[in-house]
Amino acid sequence: MSHESGFFHRHRSGSTSSTGSNSNSNSRSRAGSFSAGTFASMQEDQLPQTETVYQPYVHPVDAAQETAPGSNEEVMGQDSKALIVSLIKQVKIGMDLSRVVLPTFILEPKSMLEKVSDFLTHTELLVATTRMQDSLERMVGMVRWYLSGFYLKPKGVKKPYNPVLGEFFRCMWELPSDSKTFFVGEQVSHHPPISAFYASNRKEGIVAGGSILFRSKFYGTSVGSILEGSISIHHLRFGEDYELTFPSAYGKGFLFGTLVMELGGIVTITCKQSGWRAELDFRLKPMFGGDYNTILGKIKDINTGNVVYQLTGRWDQRIDMTDASGRNPTTLWEVTPDLARQRLEKLKPCPMHPIESDKLWEKVTQAIVNNDQQVATDEKARIEQSQRDAVKCREEQNATYQPKFFVRDEQGNWVYKWFNKTPWDPSVEDEEFEAGGIIGSRKRVQ
Repeated sequence: MSHESGFFHRHRSGSTSSTGSNSNSNSRSRAGSFSAGTFASMQEDQLPQTETVYQPYVHPVDAAQETAPGSNEEVMGQDSKALIVSLIKQVKIGMDLSRVVLPTFILEPKSMLEKVSDFLTHTELLVATTRMQDSLERMVGMVRWYLSGFYLKPKGVKKPYNPVLGEFFRCMWELPSDSKTFFVGEQVSHHPPISAFYASNRKEGIVAGGSILFRSKFYGTSVGSILEGSISIHHLRFGEDYELTFPSAYGKGFLFGTLVMELGGIVTITCKQSGWRAELDFRLKPMFGGDYNTILGKIKDINTGNVVYQLTGRWDQRIDMTDASGRNPTTLWEVTPDLARQRLEKLKPCPMHPIESDKLWEKVTQAIVNNDQQVATDEKARIEQSQRDAVKCREEQNATYQPKFFVRDEQGNWVYKWFNKTPWDPSVEDEEFEAGGIIGSRKRVQ
């Protein structure tokens, strides 16, 4: 038996829909047309402190649009090619593309905030590491989970929506172990574009947080999206912190009409407490020969530098692991048809706030799915202009935007306001829940 603690109270809406679009009448009217003052008010709205109802969300983008292993390329039509050529004429090599308006046909119909949450698609693999008693086994498990976040990708070169200031995204996964993993992300800065995020499943001993600054640059024949920042995974049962970095993404083929997206760069997964580090080298395809999406890696002792495992393969297909001498091969990670069928369902809030990612970009997404680029362009421009008008409105009032869920710490890092690393106490706590963006726990009645 349990009860809600603190100032939260449980709230169930009278009617819901699978799209999460049953907001109250005020939210519906505000979502339909934005003025500068209205949009600024939406950005600064505090959410009701009632427990959020989560349910399946039918996204307009069908899962079939996710590419099969090995399918990287997409051929542009003539109209799209002409738009790209026109765009290239306006930019210079090395130019930051964060303020450049991109054509909607190269947009992936989801916000970057949700894209970050895709790393928790296989949250069951992350939770599994909390049951591993050996520290090296846990590091191997962490690498397996990390690699599971990359194979879900659109065909060709697609870029998620740039979140507007104050935009936020929430989701939740229910695990077979009778626990829940909650995710809250928020765009805490627009220029430069910084996304902060927090995830929690304290019942299983996992808390995660971090922030990423997204930079895009033009390199002449390709475009690079550089992810600056990291995510920290906290293992509460073992007192371990894992620091993870991310590869950069490169879009190629704009001059030739066949688009392809690749990941490149060396990333690390480091745990200072256990003394293990994984180094993963995401390799770009050579100009002649070679394969897409290859990866080389190693797991080593931080103190001695001794390598204990080597990794090789393709991150969208299969990755094998051997010992340091190249013997005793095992499959670390493999993308199979069963894997997709066994994915945990991502649940989303119902109803949604007007500036919540799916709700905010709803019309743009639907237009992209309908292949109506004109409507997509118009709706995207409407949101972006509203964002600019809101900035001007705050400037005129000499006001500064304050994020809802995150605050800077003494080192300047973005931290979730209700960050909680306290180990789960089953004698006192019953289950986690989220209310108004705040993740808390329901207390047991003694």
